[in-house]
Amino acid sequence: MKYQRNGLKPRKMKLRARAEARISRVAGTETSSRSAEALLHELQVHQIELEMQNETLRRAQIDLETSRDRYVELFEFAPVGYFTLTSSGLIVAANLTGAALLGEVRTKLYNRRFSRFIVPANSDRWHNYFLHVQRHSGRQSCNLALQRSDGSVFYAHLDSLCAKDPDDHPAVRVALTDITAETELQSTLQNAEIKFQLLQQNRLLTGSMYALQENERRHIARELHDELGQWLTAIQAEAEAICSSREIARCPGILASARAIIECAAEEHEMIHKMMRRLRPSLLDALGLADSLQELVAEWRARYPQVHCDLALNGDLGGVGDPLDITVYRVVQEALTNIAKHAQASRVSLRLQRIRDAAAADTLLLSVSDDGKGMVPETSTRGLGLLGMRERVIALDGEFMLNCAPGQGVRIEVRLPLVNQLRHQEEQHVFEPHL
Repeated sequence: MKYQRNGLKPRKMKLRARAEARISRVAGTETSSRSAEALLHELQVHQIELEMQNETLRRAQIDLETSRDRYVELFEFAPVGYFTLTSSGLIVAANLTGAALLGEVRTKLYNRRFSRFIVPANSDRWHNYFLHVQRHSGRQSCNLALQRSDGSVFYAHLDSLCAKDPDDHPAVRVALTDITAETELQSTLQNAEIKFQLLQQNRLLTGSMYALQENERRHIARELHDELGQWLTAIQAEAEAICSSREIARCPGILASARAIIECAAEEHEMIHKMMRRLRPSLLDALGLADSLQELVAEWRARYPQVHCDLALNGDLGGVGDPLDITVYRVVQEALTNIAKHAQASRVSLRLQRIRDAAAADTLLLSVSDDGKGMVPETSTRGLGLLGMRERVIALDGEFMLNCAPGQGVRIEVRLPLVNQLRHQEEQHVFEPHL
């Protein structure tokens, strides 16, 4: 009882009792001083052993407490939310991270259904997943959209398995990871991929539209030349025949009308030729891009003699393909039209060259600049002419750059790769009508 009152453990009590019994036996007999010294030495050894055992136990206790604290800290503040659910889906345990993810105080989570935090659209998926976890062994995974107490939604990855609680009842352990950033990034990438595919399809359709447009223009120009042109020629020939007849001298009114018909037919011929050149420059098919541009610039100079227009062509401009030929021609044509209408310029410079850069890329570079009044950059996207030029260039995987400012003129730069033209011709051939 004395040892118990002193708070000694049973094991130590037995050890003390044995030591006292030994001392009593030794004290009841006559021993030599050598025996007493041996006994004292043994007692001292036992005392040191006990002290060492006590120190070992104390250190073990400290280590256990440290490990427990580390486990609690790791569990509570892990970047993953941990939950323990009953077989009916009630929350019976959660760490601080899990409570923070659900936007709720931890004590308020207990005995609430986890399904309360599932977005309604994912309710059936959660129910099927929860049943699947309980019916199968091993870890089961699922991605769900969850809703916090404040109504905000986040996306989570769930890893779950079925286990036993301390009372040997079935329980479901759930590890919840916030994957909102990854989900939004994936969604952004998917949207970007969709937009890129739509852009590619739009470019293909735009290129096909322009190909159809050029084919239709070629067809109209041919009809104007073959049909309307021949009829006008016939009308003019008939009128000249009337003027050359012997009886016409006695009918001055008819003679005047015939000559008027001849003049009108000539004017119509000239107008048709101008329309044909705008619809489809004949030299573009016959002689190529360089000669067509020279003819276009020569006509523009004749129409606007007060503006100095300089044209420079460098490199081999032949054999680059009809889509690229007509694109360059239309860009120059529209640029000159805009300069005549809006620029109030005194000088115009056109440069077209075919180059190979350091990467051996075959490219056409076009620049059109003027010293006119310029324009505000924000208004440059409103004009249909500039928009049409940009769309034509982009449809051929080219680059269109516009530099402008009030009072500083306008500069258009176009870069067209030649390496993709065969592919574009093959793609657009599907859309070409059979004339």
